[in-house]
Amino acid sequence: MSYPYSGCLYWWFAKERSPALSRRRTGHSYYDFLFGNVERHLDIALACALIYEDFVIPPADAISPGFGDLRHFTQTDLGIEVSEWDFLAEAHRVVEPVKESWQSDPLLTTLLGGKSDIEVSMELEYAVADVLLANEYDADVICSDGRRAVIRRLVELGIITASLEDKSVSHLVDSYTKVTGLTFGVDGVRRFIDLKWMAPLREYADSFRKTVENPSMRSTEDLYVEIAKAMESITLAEHIGGTFEATSQVMNMAGVVPGIGNVASLVSIGSSAGAVTARNRAKRARWVELSGAVLTARNRLALEDELRRRGLL
Repeated sequence: MSYPYSGCLYWWFAKERSPALSRRRTGHSYYDFLFGNVERHLDIALACALIYEDFVIPPADAISPGFGDLRHFTQTDLGIEVSEWDFLAEAHRVVEPVKESWQSDPLLTTLLGGKSDIEVSMELEYAVADVLLANEYDADVICSDGRRAVIRRLVELGIITASLEDKSVSHLVDSYTKVTGLTFGVDGVRRFIDLKWMAPLREYADSFRKTVENPSMRSTEDLYVEIAKAMESITLAEHIGGTFEATSQVMNMAGVVPGIGNVASLVSIGSSAGAVTARNRAKRARWVELSGAVLTARNRLALEDELRRRGLL
């Protein structure tokens, strides 16, 4: 998970340590760039952190689970790994010559113009680090369209030799959160950890992950098509499943009539299998209900908290 979503997570960790931290700019150029537009990107960052069981974020000079005031949480608790600084050190070495000449390139000027020197430096270094981490972990990268454009240009200029083309699903996750209203608020790290590992919430999230990792899905339009298919599949499969189950019961009753028992039994077996197939089909399509599953899980956690408060759990 890369910019701007990784930065939002770093802000979220800082917020957990210091509740007084606001979403406004800090006045420190490093952290202003690192945190980015929290209001715009935090929900998507948290959605990704839920949907993907394990993910990596690039290193930063900021608080993270397992250290400082967040030492009572581990990175494993969240399914997160903060990469080693070696990747950023290598990225720094690679882009050092570019920092003096980027303004001579019209496209980089368009992408980076208006940023301060430290922002340009961080943008270039973390763009290269994205490539290094993607290759190291053989993983897709969730990043902004602007970051992807910077990487593509650095590839075209021969600064780096590996591309993240077709390795970002951010537009799919972004679209899905908008379609379903999949939002989390800021309940805190402890509550999020409880939420992430709840079953069957994990099954919903894993189903969605498998959907967006489908090689044939390359655009937002593809996602909308898959949503439509999934919704139709759930409705149709549940209807067919019910029909098969009803037929199966009828056939079982018919099986007691002398002379047709064997035939009825064979049809009954086939009907039962059809019902199972229909239910499995519906189960695979449940990812369209992910936001509802999150709401249900959060309500359950809130209920459990109240029961504990009353000494009933």
